[in-house]
Amino acid sequence: MEQTIADIWQELLKIDQVGIHDNFFELGGHSLLALQVLAHLRSRFPIEFSAASLFERPTVHLLSAMILAEQKEDPSFQDSSRRGQKRKERKLHRMMQAQGKE
Repeated sequence: MEQTIADIWQELLKIDQVGIHDNFFELGGHSLLALQVLAHLRSRFPIEFSAASLFERPTVHLLSAMILAEQKEDPSFQDSSRRGQKRKERKLHRMMQAQGKE
């Protein structure tokens, strides 16, 4: 998880290496990049990230700890993710039926 977060930061900050205790904003991050980081995190981890998440937890380690804590609080997050995927599949199926493609 920490490596995934570090990879996102390295890509967006255009730097070679990020330590788990490096501060995002001290590495050159700013509010617009923070929003991009959060968008990447939302796509990779099935938890809710607020706009303040990175400002409150500006290191890879702190973000990772937050994600782990969220996952432990909600043991059904994987089930929820699967249910969401099934909803998408049903919606796609209905759309295809409506268009006469099935």
